[in-house]
Amino acid sequence: MRLRQVEAFLAVVNGLHYGKAARQLYVSTSTVSRLVNQLERELGAPLLDRTRGEVRLTPLGQELIEPAGRVLAAVAAFDSAACAAVAASAPRCE
Repeated sequence: MRLRQVEAFLAVVNGLHYGKAARQLYVSTSTVSRLVNQLERELGAPLLDRTRGEVRLTPLGQELIEPAGRVLAAVAAFDSAACAAVAASAPRCE
């Protein structure tokens, strides 16, 4: 499982739309679809029900929203802590 897959899943969940998720992540819709499909294959179960023009969460998808959000929050906290620790020598952290 990769962080980018989790990001794509949550982006789709936030708007229940692959196109909106793609714009939020600055990638193509097909990339978002591929990332979510990869995550679902790795988990062995669908997270989203897709029908023409509609995206809905499966029970598993609903259950994993909160843990996925905690993963992204932990990564953001790590990034902030790392930037604070090396602020003088890491211009990207400004």
